Amino acid sequence: MSRGIMSFSLWRSAGWRLPRGGGLSLSMEQGKRPQRTCVMASAASAREEEASSTSRHEQQKIDVSSGGGPQLPDLSSQPSTSSEKETLFLDSFRKNVGICVLDENTGMVFAARRCDDNTGAWQMPQGGIDKNEDPAVAALRELEEETGISPESVEIVGEVEDWLTYEFPTSVRTKIARRSKKIVFRGQTQKWFLLRFTGEDASIDLAARGEEHREFSEWCWMPLAEISRQVVHFKMQVYERVCEEFTPLITERMR
Repeated sequence: MSRGIMSFSLWRSAGWRLPRGGGLSLSMEQGKRPQRTCVMASAASAREEEASSTSRHEQQKIDVSSGGGPQLPDLSSQPSTSSEKETLFLDSFRKNVGICVLDENTGMVFAARRCDDNTGAWQMPQGGIDKNEDPAVAALRELEEETGISPESVEIVGEVEDWLTYEFPTSVRTKIARRSKKIVFRGQTQKWFLLRFTGEDASIDLAARGEEHREFSEWCWMPLAEISRQVVHFKMQVYERVCEEFTPLITERMR
């Protein structure tokens, strides 16, 4: 019995391509087909060749979160997964809250540096909204988790009506995947709140949940306009909008 055995190079015939953003996609180039080589073989030889082909295929698998090879899939409207850790890369945005804490004694707001950031950037507290959780409740919860500031030490005095959205750069999505996260979003869409701080600086504790869960390495009071210039580049547009919305409210409260 004769049978046709297809042999081809993944990189040239199957058309591996790197799209914009560093992702990895597999597609056939239009109009091109892998060349076929037909051989005569016994049933036993065919089975041996099939087993060998399967072995080669298994060796060619890529784990997107292992650090070897390309790191991210193409950002299409359909989610894609890594073959090993089953990381799901979504083309949607995670719901999040942003928290601007105002010290009415100085007119400045709370700013902090992330423990995992080596760029020297500053930012305000933020965090994810749990399922069916009210955004205002999420803001108070996240603030206490990240800074030790209790809900009794703040009062919500304003919010941005719109949800503000930013996208993660490819390098950030890769970083998130390497932390063994099972779901990696395209970015975050945030509801921002302005809170008046009524407590004491001594009550602020960046390690309130323990060092292993610490979000920030240091903090200070800083003018809101300055934070919008010191934040990482992909959040800058959101911070500029927050500054535009909250500056009049802060000015009014300082009179």
